[in-house]
Amino acid sequence: MTSYPGSVGSWSMGSHGSRRRSPRSAGLLGRLLVACTAALAGCADLLPGLPFPWRTEVFGEHRLVGVLDSPDVPESSGLASSSRRRGVYWTHNDSGPPRVYALLLEPDDAPARVRLLGYVELAGARNRDWEDIASGPGGTFYILDGGDNPPCDRDDKCIYRFTEPPLDGPESFGPVPWERLRFEYPADDDPARPAARPEDRFDAETLLVHPATGDLYIVTKRDTRDHGVARVFKLQAASARWGDAAVNVLRPVHDLTAVLGVSQTVLTTAVGGEIDPTGRRMVLRRYFAAYEFTLPQGAAFEEIFRQTPLEVPLPGELQGEGICYAHDGRSLVTTSEVVRLGPRTCPVFFTPWEVANLRVAVRGDRAAVRWDTRLPVASRLEYRAATAPDETAAAGESAAAGRSVEAPGPNTRHLLGLRDLCPATRYFLRIVSGRWALPRDPERPFPSFVTPG
Repeated sequence: MTSYPGSVGSWSMGSHGSRRRSPRSAGLLGRLLVACTAALAGCADLLPGLPFPWRTEVFGEHRLVGVLDSPDVPESSGLASSSRRRGVYWTHNDSGPPRVYALLLEPDDAPARVRLLGYVELAGARNRDWEDIASGPGGTFYILDGGDNPPCDRDDKCIYRFTEPPLDGPESFGPVPWERLRFEYPADDDPARPAARPEDRFDAETLLVHPATGDLYIVTKRDTRDHGVARVFKLQAASARWGDAAVNVLRPVHDLTAVLGVSQTVLTTAVGGEIDPTGRRMVLRRYFAAYEFTLPQGAAFEEIFRQTPLEVPLPGELQGEGICYAHDGRSLVTTSEVVRLGPRTCPVFFTPWEVANLRVAVRGDRAAVRWDTRLPVASRLEYRAATAPDETAAAGESAAAGRSVEAPGPNTRHLLGLRDLCPATRYFLRIVSGRWALPRDPERPFPSFVTPG
C-alpha cells in the first residue's frame, strides 16, 4: 500500500509493545523522531510518499445543518455542489417551475446555517418529474427528468444541461441557456432499439456524470411492477445527441440491486447519487443510508460498480433524496423531500468524514500502519495474531489480545510501527482515533495484513 505524502514531523509513531508520550519541547521532539526512525528501521522505505487514491474508512455524525430560510424548495429531489463558489449547492423541486436554486451553507467546512441565494430558470423547459442534478465537466450541470412511476409508460424522458452562472451578484440569477437530450432504456429483445413497452422501462431518480469524460449514468429505482431494482445504464458523452428529437438509447452496465440491499420495499430503493470530483469515488443513497464506492487504483471507471461499498447511515431524514460531496470532496451533504412528512421547506444535513486511508506496509517481521483523521486527535492501534491460518475476525470480536501501540498526539496523520512479528501470520487491527474506531460497525470485518513466510 502507498503512503500519505507529508512531512516526517507530522507523523505519530510508536513501536511494538511500547508507549510514547507527546514531547514537550523541540529537543524532546527531535530525540523522539530519531528513536522512532530507529524503531521503524526496515519499514520506512515501505512508505515512499507516493500519491494514493483517497479512501474513507469512517464517516462521522450525520447532523441537521438547518432549514432553508425560504418556502421555495419544499421538495428537494437532487443536490450538486457549485464549481464556482465554496459553500454553494444547487437543488430543485421534482415538479413546478423549471428552476434550480442556489443554497449557501456557512461556514463551508463545518456548516451551521443555510440560506437561499437565488435561482436560475430554464425558461421554456418542463419540470415533469425532475429527480436529480449532477455536476459535469467545465461548470456544466445536468438535470434528470426521468421520474416514471409504475407502470413506467413515459416516452418523453430527458436530461437538461446548462452552464453554471458566475455567482458574482444578483445579476447572476434569472434565465439561463439550456439544451435537452431525450433518452430511453434499451428494448429487451434488441438492445440497439429504444424500449417501446412499459416492461422494458424503469422509474429512475439517480443521475451520475463523470467529471472528466462527461459520460452519463442512470441508476434505476423501480421497474414497471413496482419492484425495487438498481440497474446502471450508460450514455457515452461522445455519442450523445443534444438539441434534436433523436432518442438516445442507454447501454446496460451493471446491476447494483443486491449490493445496495434493494427490495420491493420503496424505502430501500436508490434515490440519488454523485461521482466525486476525481472520478475515483461514487456515492449512492437510499432514503435512510448512503453507500460509498471506491475505484481500485489503475482500474477503468466502470469497475467502481463492482466494488463493495462502505455503508453510511443517514438517520433522521424524512424521505431523503438529494446527496453530493461537500467542497472538501470527502464529506457528504444531503437534503430531504419533505412535503408530505415534515415542514414545507428544505432541511439540509452534513456528514463529515472522520478516518481515512488506512494502509499497511510489511517487510520481514516489521510493519508500518498509517491513516488520516479529519481532526487532530490521539490514536491507539490494537492488534493480535490469528490463532489459525484460516481464521477471520468474527463480528464483535476484539482485534486486540493484550497488545497495543499508542501514538503521541493530537495529529491528523498517524504512523505506527510494529516489530518482532511472527512470519507467515495474519494480524487483525483495530484503530481508535479520538471518539472514532475502525471498524465503526461491529458487523464489519477487522482490517488485517499477512507477514511473509
